[in-house]
Amino acid sequence: MNQLAAVKFSPGDDTQFRVLTWIANAFRTVETWKLRHKTRRQLAVTEARILNDVGISEAQRSIEANKPFWER
Repeated sequence: MNQLAAVKFSPGDDTQFRVLTWIANAFRTVETWKLRHKTRRQLAVTEARILNDVGISEAQRSIEANKPFWER
């Protein structure tokens, strides 16, 4: 029998709430990482004239586009 299936939660026990909160936070983190990855890839291929229009220099683009997805 699966160990997780054997876990019983009693009323008033905040363990279930903690587990669900942890899972929700994990999903939120993954979604944030996916969005960062996508937008940094888009930034890396954006034309210079568009960067200029929004006030981003080539150096700023390079720094941001080369950050790993887990970095803010």
